[in-house]
Amino acid sequence: MRIIFILFSFFLFSCGIPKKEVLLLEDKYKNELINLDSQLVHQRSLNYSLTLDNYKKLGSITAYESVQKVYLDRLDSLQNDIDRLNKNSSVSQNFLSDNIDTLEMKLANQYLFTQSILNYWTKFNSPVGKLTSILKDSLASEENVMIEESTMYCSISIPMEILFKPFVTQAVDPTAMPLLGKISEILQLFPAFTIQVIGHTDNAIQQNKKLPDNWDLSVLRASAVSKALVEEWQLSPSRILAAGKGEFSPMKSNETTEGKALNRRIELVVSLRTEDILRDYRKLLPK
Repeated sequence: MRIIFILFSFFLFSCGIPKKEVLLLEDKYKNELINLDSQLVHQRSLNYSLTLDNYKKLGSITAYESVQKVYLDRLDSLQNDIDRLNKNSSVSQNFLSDNIDTLEMKLANQYLFTQSILNYWTKFNSPVGKLTSILKDSLASEENVMIEESTMYCSISIPMEILFKPFVTQAVDPTAMPLLGKISEILQLFPAFTIQVIGHTDNAIQQNKKLPDNWDLSVLRASAVSKALVEEWQLSPSRILAAGKGEFSPMKSNETTEGKALNRRIELVVSLRTEDILRDYRKLLPK
């Protein structure tokens, strides 16, 4: 810029222009040149700033694009995971649906089997309950006679002292016949039931020299009661089983007099035939 100004001054002097005017022109153009130079510097500074901002913006865009790519890749990966999970979920749902159908079928079959078992037990338990009810009503006045009901049988427990005189083993006391008569008449109403006549004793040492032990005593007395039921009351002998348990199935402790008295008893266990129960039960079992 300064070289241009010198050339310009030389040109003016060579053209014959007065020195004063030349100096005025020099000052004028010098100021303009200074102003232009200042503008040029400012413009360059502004251009540098714009260039710098442009690079910064380009860097931000590049960084943004880089981050955007990372997120887009991540979104693609997540979408693939979602697709895979949906596929697996569909397979799992089908699998679970099939299993649920199978389980529901099994539960339905199990329910039917359970109902058949309940119906089966009801079939056998119903007459047992009816028999027990009739016995309790008919023998309500017999305070010493105990009647117990179970799912499959009814038990009638009679104290030995009611049925036998002391030291008598083979004949039922005649005073006990009315009691056995009541029981027999009721049992005649249930011909499908079998009758176990079971003798029990306490643990006292046997005083009868003809009997080795209490076991023999319990068997003989059970046999005597069985014969009375058949001979006096015409119960079918095919329904009756005589047995003895001696002192080995006590009802109470033998440590007290009351306990010994309760343990000396004849027990009538009335139940349906085992073979009939097993036969019908086998029909219910899965093939």
